[in-house]
Amino acid sequence: MWITDVKYSPDEGKLMEMSSADGRIYLHDSDNYELKVVTQKIPQTIVAFDWDVAGEHLQCTTNDFRLLFFTVEDGKAVTNNAKLRDTVWSTQTCTLGWNVQGVWPKDDAEKIVNVGKVDRATKKKLLVSGADDGSVKVYHYPTQIKDMSYVEGEGGSNFVSKVKFNSADNTVVSMGANTRAVMQYRLVEPVENGNK
Repeated sequence: MWITDVKYSPDEGKLMEMSSADGRIYLHDSDNYELKVVTQKIPQTIVAFDWDVAGEHLQCTTNDFRLLFFTVEDGKAVTNNAKLRDTVWSTQTCTLGWNVQGVWPKDDAEKIVNVGKVDRATKKKLLVSGADDGSVKVYHYPTQIKDMSYVEGEGGSNFVSKVKFNSADNTVVSMGANTRAVMQYRLVEPVENGNK
């Protein structure tokens, strides 16, 4: 079993959560790291998860491209996903969902691209994606239109294993899985007519 993602809850970090390749998310008290709740087991590896801003639900994506939801209180799966459609998420690292569907390219039988990681900027205006073809792309958020326009960073390698904005939203860091390369991309405002 290995850990696939780690986050602290949006309520000043009272809980620390770890998702695992065993198909569960483990919620621990962040003061003493006592195990509090374990989500219902699913047969797939959980690759990313996000908290809602109220701290009541988790959304997660799996390695077989499913978007699932759990309650924090008891770890049970939410069976009526429509109930959470207007939920505001504290972070956005799940690659599936209404607000990130534009990171997936239009259907192209010759080139299949797996978008493996995304991260929403702190100010919620930008989204970065990393894919198995080595691409690192920055979009406006929400990214709801298929094959939405983007700015692509250069210099990456194949299979981006993680992308992340810094806390100021002016730098993106990506990591290559095979090369172990760490790339930094500085974001700058476009200059139009001599004005920034």
